[in-house]
Amino acid sequence: MPKPPSQATREAIETFRHVFDSPRHRAYAVNGGRPGALLIHGFLGTPDEMRPVADLLIEMGWTVSVPLLPGHGADLDTLFDIDRTVWLDTVRAAYGDLAATVSPCLLIGNSMGAAIAAALAPELNPTGLVLFSPFVRLPLAGPLRALAPVLEYLDIGVRPFRTIDTDNQELRQSIHELVPDLDLDDADTRATIRRLVVPARVLGRLAALGRLALSAARHISMPTLVLQGRQDDVALPANTRDFVRRFRSTMAYHQLDGGHELTRTSATSWDQVAIRIRCFATAAAERDNTND
Repeated sequence: MPKPPSQATREAIETFRHVFDSPRHRAYAVNGGRPGALLIHGFLGTPDEMRPVADLLIEMGWTVSVPLLPGHGADLDTLFDIDRTVWLDTVRAAYGDLAATVSPCLLIGNSMGAAIAAALAPELNPTGLVLFSPFVRLPLAGPLRALAPVLEYLDIGVRPFRTIDTDNQELRQSIHELVPDLDLDDADTRATIRRLVVPARVLGRLAALGRLALSAARHISMPTLVLQGRQDDVALPANTRDFVRRFRSTMAYHQLDGGHELTRTSATSWDQVAIRIRCFATAAAERDNTND
């Protein structure tokens, strides 16, 4: 049996869980026009990170559905107990519900959500696939990379934030975009974050989702748009380039200025992101009309 979270980890989880109580972090859907899109957030994220992309599509007359993955948001205290199959099943069910009522139907994912979208794309066969900063490999170096396939079976923990510099302005901006209500100037909050212990099995689940996405790439047949930040230190550009080389579908890959968070309006390349999403969505709708 996995060890229960330590007191320090429980405190950290409660700190993060509290800031996710806002309604903007909950699942939502907006009924627009005939075309639709399912948008999947990333690890430790919420539907709020997909809102700028969803708003753009809503302005175009699209229906959007943005689920909250189990173990995220206000349910963060259950994260360590959630198996990756639960995330896959959640997206599978949400896409089925949406695709039953709209056409065309896009599948859009960010970071871990992009890995989930890619892994399920051959099965769900969406009209088009959009992947932001696809998280297909853990950013591990040297010998640690060899441990990735077995991490989810190890009953150990790591402290990924023990040396975090909460005074770094770029880092503060990234954290603020993820959890705007988290007070990084509070000494107790800083200490709590640094003490957070993440079970290796959770990182292993991320690694396993990445392997599923890599394996699925050669079976993806629908038009695909992949957007990657040049300065991304989470979903490394080299890993994404290896990922897209496996595709056999008609796909467009764009490296843009910026880091991991490309779905935010504050992103350096947001204007370029918006243009590419509009073009991709418009082309999908036109193809669907032609097929009718």
